[in-house]
Order: sequence, then C-alpha cells, then structure tokens
Amino acid sequence: MTIAPFVDDPEDNRIYFRKIKELSVDIERKKIDNVNMHILSMGMTGDYEVAIEEGATMVRVGTGIFGERDYGQGQTASDVTGADAVTGYYNESGKRI
Repeated sequence: MTIAPFVDDPEDNRIYFRKIKELSVDIERKKIDNVNMHILSMGMTGDYEVAIEEGATMVRVGTGIFGERDYGQGQTASDVTGADAVTGYYNESGKRI
C-alpha cells in the first residue's frame, strides 16, 4: 500500500506511483515464494485517477464518499504527517488517542 505525499496537484504524485509500480513489477519477476503483486494499492480521493493511470488496482476514496474527517482540536488531515498519519488512532469524537 502506498500513501503518497499530500499535494495540491495530483500530478505531483505521478512519479511516486510510477516508481512503486516499477518496484512491484521487479518484485513479481523475482518469483519469491508466497509473494505476489496482484494488488497494487495506491491513490486516495485526491489523486486516485493518476494512481490508476500508473497501475493501481486498488484505491482508497473514503473522503470522496464520507467527506472530510473531523480530527478534533482544529487539526486537519494535512496536519497529520509521517508516522502519525499511518499510526495515529482517533476516538469516535475525533480526539487523538
């Protein structure tokens, strides 16, 4: 699964999606036991079209369906970066736990 940087222009993430696709092809060619690269998850609501053009087979479009998250305390999705974006947990009221 790839989570590209938060950008205003989805085209800015094309290079990342392209590199991840190349990496997945390289891994697939190695024929590693119990490893397959049939699913390539990359792209979110803001950049899924570019991700699909670069080979994504799965996208995540929760914001497009459910709307922006309420992170509480005035925090937005773009305020949560790096490890916090991946490992941050929030309770039902949007407060970070």
